[in-house]
Amino acid sequence: MGTKAIGIFLLGVIVSVFYSCSPVKRVLSNPKYYEAVKKQVILNGECVNDTVTEEILKDTIIYKDTVIHDSFKVNMPMECHLDTIVNDFSVYLENGNLWVKWLGQVPTRTINKQTTHVVVDRAKEAILLDSCANQARKVYELDNQIKRKDSIILKLFIGLAVILLIMLRKPIMKLTSF
Repeated sequence: MGTKAIGIFLLGVIVSVFYSCSPVKRVLSNPKYYEAVKKQVILNGECVNDTVTEEILKDTIIYKDTVIHDSFKVNMPMECHLDTIVNDFSVYLENGNLWVKWLGQVPTRTINKQTTHVVVDRAKEAILLDSCANQARKVYELDNQIKRKDSIILKLFIGLAVILLIMLRKPIMKLTSF
């Protein structure tokens, strides 16, 4: 009976050790681990559930070529024959009516309404925007570091030039005082 009790005790210890080392329990109990796992699950696209509905109105004006034919009543005291065509525009007189005919364009307006449904993962979008903002901040900091280093290097070159002029002032004065 002693070996059974020891065996049951060891089995209980092993089960409790495995249970206490559970990665799920560690993730759920530690907010840092939980946020890391949540971020990775969202980036893998396993929780996409936001649907955005967009209505798009497309307004189109189409010009159609047409022949415009109109007449005007003209009181002519005498019989007259008139027929003129100039640049797709014709005028002629017939039975006391002045007829005008030309090629024109009539606008036709068409409005199309389209509804689209797009699945968008807002959580992933927020993570990616945050990542982009962090990268922009890093680029800004590195750009500032480069500017500071450039100004330091410029100051060092100016200082070196001044020191060389001071050290070589006597030989330079001899050369220029011929």
